[in-house]
Amino acid sequence: MSFQGKKSIPRITSDRLLIKGGKIVNDDQSFYADLYVEDGLIKQIGENLIVPGGIRTIDAHGLMVLPGGVDVHTRLQAPALGMAPADDFAQGTTAALAGGTTTVLDHVFPDAGVSLLAAYEQWRERADATACCDYSLHMDVPRWHESTKEELEALVKDKGVNSFLVFMAHRDRCQCSDGQMYEIFSIIRDLGAVAQVHAENGDIVEEASGKMDENEFVAVTSTNAAKIFNFYPRKGRVAVGSDADLVIWNPRATRVISAKTHNLNVEYNILEGVECRGAPVVVISQGRVVLESGALLVTPGAGRFIPRKTFPDFVYKRIKARNRLAEIHGVPRGLYDGPVHEGALPAKPGSSAPARASCSGKISVLPVRNLHQSGFSLSGSQADDHIARRTAQKIMAPPGGRSNITSLS
Repeated sequence: MSFQGKKSIPRITSDRLLIKGGKIVNDDQSFYADLYVEDGLIKQIGENLIVPGGIRTIDAHGLMVLPGGVDVHTRLQAPALGMAPADDFAQGTTAALAGGTTTVLDHVFPDAGVSLLAAYEQWRERADATACCDYSLHMDVPRWHESTKEELEALVKDKGVNSFLVFMAHRDRCQCSDGQMYEIFSIIRDLGAVAQVHAENGDIVEEASGKMDENEFVAVTSTNAAKIFNFYPRKGRVAVGSDADLVIWNPRATRVISAKTHNLNVEYNILEGVECRGAPVVVISQGRVVLESGALLVTPGAGRFIPRKTFPDFVYKRIKARNRLAEIHGVPRGLYDGPVHEGALPAKPGSSAPARASCSGKISVLPVRNLHQSGFSLSGSQADDHIARRTAQKIMAPPGGRSNITSLS
């Protein structure tokens, strides 16, 4: 299966880079090493690397080398209330690179009357021409109709889309009923894709964030997203063979968020004035330096569409494990072949010798009463008439008097 891009824009050659002395940080480990980049990929990691002459060297002593960030929810092309977004693929991905994000996952939202496949083609055409960094696509499913299943299958098998969003809000526009949502989830599960839900009910959602270490920072900004949406370790890791999407990070630097410097067309920033600790010094996308010393060197149309395969392990291993736990299995038991011992049973009434019992491997079955045979007789006689009866007695205890027993026999 091949997912070829459509763009006719010539590919921009990547730099040959040697990054020296940095602390490489992944989600599970940190270590000091040099790193060599060529052809847009990480080729070597280690010490005393043997590299070609005439390459560019970046000094990363005292800095961290992180995998580029992955933003999993952007809407750089979707109109809102009939208005086009102020920051399209060109401007939005420029701002992303300025902050160290080297891959975005944008949501495709089909207009009324437009099929999922047609909307996908529209998004690809716009992004291929203007995106400055690599991108992939989610597909929103705002309406359910008979051809939806076939379109989902085509997007997964032919277009490299493995994630779909359904809505629990916006009743008159794109809200799915419970039945439709269940059917879509079933199709997505069978296809091995990832289901997403716009879950909104009007309640206020509070979110708290705490301090994290460097490895957790990489996990939440890059690695987890790459694993969930199945382009790890191409993205989300600093390793030989991974894409050379790298951020050289200064953990001691500080930045103040402001609309004046956020590299977007929109005129405000809801985080205006917030001070952040840690900032990118150099950003490398596809092996090319796109940010250095505060200067952006981006190229619209350089971004590549990244297709994603189905059944991401990060998601489906857990589903499979849960399903195995829910399965009902019989307990295999073979015939008993252990030792057999004889034992003495209590003597029967009228017998002086104790009985002998042995376990011969066969289970003796005790006699069972036939419940269909009644012990009641219409003649007046009963099955237990041969048992001697106890003399009946009546206890007389009048109030204030002395008790005495009077025989009724």
